[in-house]
Amino acid sequence: MPESHNARLTDTEWEPRLIWPGQLVGSKVACQRYHIDRSTLVRRIQSGDIVPLARLDGAAYVFDLADLPAAS
Repeated sequence: MPESHNARLTDTEWEPRLIWPGQLVGSKVACQRYHIDRSTLVRRIQSGDIVPLARLDGAAYVFDLADLPAAS
């Protein structure tokens, strides 16, 4: 996997991995980790700078804590 948290992955770079339920977080935690507000998070997702793990029901984003910057 690329070392940069903002690197885009192509289908050929994708690797399956185990994710435990405690690793899954929503937009609130992602915003805290990136030090941005929700509207900025959505813009960065739309531009491809931030890639969520999944999107539930077309609204809620889900992230893997391992993909987010370390808490400070």
